[in-house]
Amino acid sequence: MQKTVHKSVSLCYNVLGICVRIACVPFQEGVMDISSILNIILVVFGLIGIAIGFHRGLFDQLLSWAIILVAFLFPVWITNAAYFNGNELSAIGQSWTNTGASFGINITGTPIEHFINSKFLEGSAYATAQDFMNGTIGYIIVLVICLAVFIILSIVGLHFAGHYIKKYRNLRKNFRTFDTIGGGVFGIVNGVVAWLIVSAVVNAIMPVINNLM
Repeated sequence: MQKTVHKSVSLCYNVLGICVRIACVPFQEGVMDISSILNIILVVFGLIGIAIGFHRGLFDQLLSWAIILVAFLFPVWITNAAYFNGNELSAIGQSWTNTGASFGINITGTPIEHFINSKFLEGSAYATAQDFMNGTIGYIIVLVICLAVFIILSIVGLHFAGHYIKKYRNLRKNFRTFDTIGGGVFGIVNGVVAWLIVSAVVNAIMPVINNLM
């Protein structure tokens, strides 16, 4: 057991060492740009992930991931099924596109319109960039409603599943060492996933910001 603990801790330190060396490159070269900032964020997320992972344990994190995936993917599937009919808008989609238009966000003649035309419009269910913007606003509203309903239902379901959760907690105590060490290692995965999401968002919005500037 001690060898397993030692190997797991060594793995965590080695991964963090690599992350720290990557993050220090811009300081050594005197360069600081978006990539450098993302490298630093990777190290921070890695440290936070390990700390949270050791505290929560492996089993709790796996359970949380399962709940998050179901809680996100299921509402997205429902929203897509209600909003689109193949490559066309459904009646619900058209209705919520009109709702999105009521917000009065006009992108005609702006860099955002050019960006949507070049990146998203082809093959979509919308004829113009303005329709795409209106439809996206409506889609987000519908998705948020579906997420809220599903979260409420999940909370109610967890309340009634309290007895089974208690049994799970008792079972987890029998694997405390493995659970703690595995939690720290899996925490690195969580940190990297969080960093990938942040990187994807930054890389998506930077072209828009550059066009606006």
